[in-house]
Parts: sequence; C-alpha cells; structure tokens
Amino acid sequence: MVINVKVKDKIKEEILSAFKEEELQKESFEYTEFYIKSSVLTIDGKSISIFPQSYGFASTDEITGKVISLEKIRPGYVIRESLKNKVLFVKHLNQYDIPYLVDINPSCVLTTSDIKKPLYIKDFPIFRVSFPFFGNEKIKIKVSIKEEEEVVENTFVDFGLGNYYIFIHFPYDSRFQEEENLEFYGSFLVIKDIIDRIINVGYPKGFKIRILFTENKFSNYIGLQRHLENFDTDNLLSIINIDGCGLGNEKLITISNKKKIIDTFHIAKTVELMKSLGIKIKKERCAEYFDFSFLDVPIVWLFSQPNIHMYELNKGFLDEKIPVEFSSTVFYLLNNLYKDMI
Repeated sequence: MVINVKVKDKIKEEILSAFKEEELQKESFEYTEFYIKSSVLTIDGKSISIFPQSYGFASTDEITGKVISLEKIRPGYVIRESLKNKVLFVKHLNQYDIPYLVDINPSCVLTTSDIKKPLYIKDFPIFRVSFPFFGNEKIKIKVSIKEEEEVVENTFVDFGLGNYYIFIHFPYDSRFQEEENLEFYGSFLVIKDIIDRIINVGYPKGFKIRILFTENKFSNYIGLQRHLENFDTDNLLSIINIDGCGLGNEKLITISNKKKIIDTFHIAKTVELMKSLGIKIKKERCAEYFDFSFLDVPIVWLFSQPNIHMYELNKGFLDEKIPVEFSSTVFYLLNNLYKDMI
C-alpha cells in the first residue's frame, strides 16, 4: 500500500518537533492486511471488472448468487434474515449505511455510489459497479487478494507524575489521508493547539497525560489496539479521542457499533462541564462504522457528525477558528474531568 509521507512529515514537523528527541517514545508492530487486488463480475456470460470499495476481506472463494436490489439501506433491514449471506445491490449507499450492512452480513454488496471513506470490513466486500441491477440477476464474482505485511508506528510523549493516565489520542492513516483532507486537517489543528496549550499553559497535576499518535486508524484503530495490549489499562482513567472533530456540530459519542464506549460518570461530567461553558452537547450513537469492541476503558469522543462531505472536501472549506475554539473546549475537559479526584 502506498504511504503518504506528507501526512507523517506534517505531524513530525509541526507537532513532534515541539519536543526533544529524548522525550519522544516510539513503538512499532507488524500485522497482516488484506486488499482486493482485482475483482471480476460475470453476468450472462460476460465478464466485467468491478471496483473494490472496501478492504480487509481475505477470502478467495468465488461469490455467487442472485442479486437482491435495494434503493437504499434502512435500519429495519437488519432483522431481515432473507438478506443475510445474499448478494445485495444498493443503489444509494454512503458511509452512514455501513453499520447496518455489517449487521445484515451479506455475502457482498454492489453499488453505483462512490464512497469516499476507506471501509475496513472483514466479513464481506463492497464493490462499485458502473450499471444498476434490478434484482434476480444471477452473477458470480472472482476476487484476487493481495496480502501485505504492514508496520504501524506509534509515537507518544508523557507529561506529569502519578500512577494514573489520561490518553489524548490522535489517530491518523497515511495510506488513505492527504494532509489537506478536511477529515485529517480539522483534527490536526485541534491536537496541534492542545499540545501548544499543554506546553505553554500547563496541565492538570496528580496523574500523567500521554499524547499518543497511532497509525492506520482505518484498520479498526489497529495502532491503538496494539498500544493498549502492552499497557496496564487498570491505570488508564480514560482516552480523549481527537478524531473527526474540530469541524463543528460535535456530538458526544456514547455507542459505537453496539458497544458503549463511555460510562455514566464520564457522560454526566462531560455534559456538566460543557454546560458550564454555555455549550449544550448532544449525546449520540456514532453514525459511522467504528468497531471499538477491543476497548475496556472509557473513551471521551466529541465527533463532528453527521458530515457527509468529511471525506471529500479539503481544508479550504474550513474556517480555522472552529478547530482552535474546539481545542479550548477539549483542554477545559482535560483540566476538569478529574479535578475533584486529585
């Protein structure tokens, strides 16, 4: 997979350069990733190349069946057993439909829509096709899988003293992100400003703050997964997640892929602190597909959703005052979430 070195360089030059080399701690992990190298659909004796829109699927078994055609995905389709393990054509498909598709668990999905977000799905592939299906067409799909050994490199720096930690987590993915992508750039400005505040203004005493940069976030936060496997999470109070934020319309994410990712204490405390700033924050289920089943610590995540253009617009559409103002909110949360506990 091609790595965008500009994303790494931007983080290194504009953020990590603020620290001394001996302050930075690094770790790397190897893992196997699967990409669809080629995919061919056969219908009525004709073979047509189709375009994978997801990765992570590793099977080379031929996919066969009759197509079930849907105009779009509705939440109620999840309980329809007739859609399970079937070939689905979904005419209008976007990133917010993926959680429902994962729950349906088809054998594969075809669509004429072009989804801009990288989609990591192990159980079935999604393909973009150039023409619609009306239902009941008999097809077969042959896929060629490319297996790659990849390395994630995490970088972190610690502040303060104490037995307990708060992580400020910035995930990124140089395989799919460009430095000018709106989805990357908004969060980048947030973490950059937070670090500037920590260095120049200060940070709460009584526990440690870990600024954690993890790679390959679109592979189900694999960098964070590996980091937590080597960390005693009994000493971790919470993770403040700086991802997909700083664009406005932030919501407090409470559930992701059917898993609660934050407890009642952190919900109540976050809502209370936001209210003291004059901000009424909404609590919502994550509209996009993120599988946090590996988490056993609360994650405080204020995510800009919904934003259908997050993955296709660039930084030119962003008023840079918005992420800077949002970083002050996160900094306030950092300093006050555990104030009464110290």
